[in-house]
Formats: sequence, C-alpha cells, structure tokens
Amino acid sequence: MFNINIIDKCFQCGQAYRQKDADLLWEKGDYFVFHLTCRKCQASAIMQTNTGQKGVLSIGKLTDASKKDLDKIRQAKPISVDYVIEAYKEFKSNSN
Repeated sequence: MFNINIIDKCFQCGQAYRQKDADLLWEKGDYFVFHLTCRKCQASAIMQTNTGQKGVLSIGKLTDASKKDLDKIRQAKPISVDYVIEAYKEFKSNSN
C-alpha cells in the first residue's frame, strides 16, 4: 500500500493530509493513482505516483472531479473507433 506521507499537504491551503484523506483509485506494481480531498478547504486533487529504483515521482493536479466521478469514468466502456466515426458524421451532417 502507498504511504500518503510522501504528499504532505494540500496544494490549495497547505493543510496537512492524513492517510484517510486519500482514496486509492488503482495501483499496478509501484504505480498508484489516488484522489485526495482536503479536510480544511475541500479542494480535490488527483495524484499519480511511481516508486522505483531511482526514487519516487509524484505528479498532482487540482480537480473538481470527485472520487465518485473518477470511479464512473474508470468503469466506463472504451469508446470504439466506429463510435467516433459515427459521431463525426452526425456532427458534420448537422453543421450543414
């Protein structure tokens, strides 16, 4: 399990995170993606972390997406090439 102490405070207000402020969305080996919610300002962030032989790489971004939103996206079916082509044709026919 990933240790949240690597990301120590909120990007927005500086409040220290606790382990329970982080929801692990998925992990594969040493790669983790999780959603953080600040208990003070309620700002949300998505964090990507990869631990390896050369250390830890973490990338984070503030977001307005909730954990529920991200779970819904992750569980959605992939968009097929045929769907994209049909959508393009539909938009094109409606723009004329």
